[in-house]
Amino acid sequence: MRKLIIGTICLSVLLVSCASHNKNQNDTQKAFCKEINRRMIFFNGTTSNSSVAQQQRAEMDNLTQDYRNEDCG
Repeated sequence: MRKLIIGTICLSVLLVSCASHNKNQNDTQKAFCKEINRRMIFFNGTTSNSSVAQQQRAEMDNLTQDYRNEDCG
């Protein structure tokens, strides 16, 4: 439960920073950032299966890194 709360807080911060940063982006980068945000929200769900949860955390880490690398936020 604690990880879910922390993940939700981090996601909220990323979304707010992306929303304020979007003014300076071109259309392609905006679309890429929007897709990353969509995937981050999808993978932010909870699961009782530890194997699936581990895969979701790894995917979330990859998405977060892509988000930062593309200057989305």
